[in-house]
Amino acid sequence: MVSRCYASHAVVSLIVPLGMKEGLEGIPNDDGRNNNIAGHNSDKTSAIDSLPEELLIQIFQHNVIVGAVIRNERDSWLGPGEPEFSSVKRIRDVWRTLRNYMLTCRRWRDAALQAPILWREVPFGDGASRKATEVILKRSGQAPIRLNATFKRVFDAEMLVAHLPRVTHLRLRLYHTRTVKGAADMSALQTVTVRGSGVGAPDLSLPLILQSSPLPNFTSLHGADVSFGSISPLLRPTLKNLSLNPGKWPIVDFINALGGLPLLERLAVQFIGSPNPNNDADRLPDVALPHLRTLHLGDSDPGILDLFSHLSFPDQVVTSYQFTFVLWFSQFEETIRFLSLILQRISEVTDDAFTMAMESGGGLKINLGGQSASMAEAILSVDLLHSRKAHRIFTSCCADDNFVIGQILQEICAKTSWRLKSRVHQLEISSLKRGDHSHSELFTTSFGFHNLHQLSLEDAPGIWTHLAQAHRVARAPFPDPTPVSSVELPFPKLQRLLLFGAVFRRPPPDDPEYDVEPNEEDFIWLLRDMVKIRQAHGIPLAFLSIYRGVGFGVEDADMLRQYVTERVKWDGRML
Repeated sequence: MVSRCYASHAVVSLIVPLGMKEGLEGIPNDDGRNNNIAGHNSDKTSAIDSLPEELLIQIFQHNVIVGAVIRNERDSWLGPGEPEFSSVKRIRDVWRTLRNYMLTCRRWRDAALQAPILWREVPFGDGASRKATEVILKRSGQAPIRLNATFKRVFDAEMLVAHLPRVTHLRLRLYHTRTVKGAADMSALQTVTVRGSGVGAPDLSLPLILQSSPLPNFTSLHGADVSFGSISPLLRPTLKNLSLNPGKWPIVDFINALGGLPLLERLAVQFIGSPNPNNDADRLPDVALPHLRTLHLGDSDPGILDLFSHLSFPDQVVTSYQFTFVLWFSQFEETIRFLSLILQRISEVTDDAFTMAMESGGGLKINLGGQSASMAEAILSVDLLHSRKAHRIFTSCCADDNFVIGQILQEICAKTSWRLKSRVHQLEISSLKRGDHSHSELFTTSFGFHNLHQLSLEDAPGIWTHLAQAHRVARAPFPDPTPVSSVELPFPKLQRLLLFGAVFRRPPPDDPEYDVEPNEEDFIWLLRDMVKIRQAHGIPLAFLSIYRGVGFGVEDADMLRQYVTERVKWDGRML
C-alpha cells in the first residue's frame, strides 16, 4: 500500500465540483510545475494529494452522494428528479464508488473511513447482507443516515431500532403485508419514499415508523402502489412535497387529507381514482393550497377532473413550467369538460401573473393529432406559448377519434372569456388534417381574439381555407374599398401568418395536366384575395411564411409580396 497518490496511476473517476476545480488549477507539484486536476505523465504526485482532508472528503461526498442519486433518479411527466423506488442498485453504486476510492491509496482510505458523512447510505433487508449493514452503520457513527430497506423475506428489523432516531431519509420497498418487528420514534425524518406490492394492496402499518411519532421535520412523501390507509398516517401538516402514484384511492378521502396540508408546495398525483357512483363528486370539498408552486396531475379516469376542479392555488402555478394536466382515454364529453376547466382556470389568472409568464407576448397553442393522422385516438394538447423554449406538457388528453379540430375551436370560442381572448397575441393550431374542412364559421368576427398578432396553422386545410373565405365575405367591392370602420375583418391586428403543409393548388403549375385557367377555389387565390383585402383596408400583413407548401412556386411568392409590407418567406420546397 502506498502513502502517496499518483494521479497517472489512479483508476477511479473523480469528479470535482466546478468551483473547487477552479481553485485547484495551477497548484504546483514537487518539481515546481503547474498541473491540472488530472495530473501529468510523470512519477510526481498529483496536485490533489496536497489537498487537506476536509476538501478531499467534500470531493468524495460530491461523487458519492450527489452523483449516485442523480444517476438513479428518473425524469418523468411528473417532473425531473422523481425518486427511483428501487434502492438496491443505487446503494451498490455508492458502495463501489467508496471502495474504489479506498483502494487508491492509504491516505484516501483513512480519509474515507474517518468521515461518517460518506457512510450515510445504509442498506437493509433483501439485497443487502446483515454484515454490510452493520459495517456501514458503524462507520456512519452518529451522523444522520439515509435508510434503504427492502422487505420481501425479512421480517425482523430489531438491529435498526437504535439507529432509527437519526434517519433523515427512508426508502421502503414492500413485497409482503406481514408486520415487521422493530420500530422507533424517527424525530429526524425528513423524507419517505415507499413502494408497495401493487394496485389493490391492503392497508398495513408501514414498518419502522411509529405512528405516534411527531415527525416535526417531515416535509416530503413519495408513494406508489400503496393503499390510502397505509400512507394516510404520513399525511402530516408539515408536508411540502407530495408525489403519489397510488392506483385507486377514495378520492373523497384524499381531498379531505389535502385540506390538512396547508404548507404544501409541490403536488404530483397519477391514477388517484374516481368518485363512487353514489354522487361522491357532489360531496367533494374545496381545498385551498396557498403555498403551492408545482402541480402535476394525470389519470385515465375522469375523477381527476373532479380533483382539479376542487383545488385552488396561486395563479403562478398554471402559468409556470411547473404545471401538467394529462387525461388519458377520455370520451368526447369528458374531453370537452377537460378543455373547459383549463380555459376557465387560465381565464381566472390575474393580469400581473399572465404578463410575467408571457414575457414575449401571450399565446395559445392547440394541437389535435398524434404521431400520425391514422391514429385510432385523437390526442388533444393545449399549451400556453411561454417565453421559455424548453419542451413541456401543459395539458393533454387522449380521446376517442370522433371529433375534429373544428369542434375544439368552437368550444374554445364559446368557453374562453373575453379577458383571456384579449390577452392572446399568438395562436398556433395544428390538426393533422382531422376533417376540419366543414367548419367555415370558425373565423368569423365572432371568434374573437381581436388582439392577435401572429397566427400559425399547420396541416389544417379547412381552417386556413375558411380564414381566407371569411375575408371574401367581409370584403368591400373592388376597386373602391369601404372604410375600415364599416367593415370588420377577422383578426384586425394580425401581423404575421405562418402556414405549414398548405395545399395551394392541384396539380402544381409545372405539372403537364395543369390547367392554365386558374380555379378561383384553389387556396393560392383565396390567400391572394385575403392579403389583398387586408391591404386595401389598411391592415396589411407584415410577414407571411410558407413551409412545405404543395403547389406553391416562385411566381406565387412574387405575387404575394406586393400585398405584404415586410417579407414573404418561403422555404423553397416545391411539393
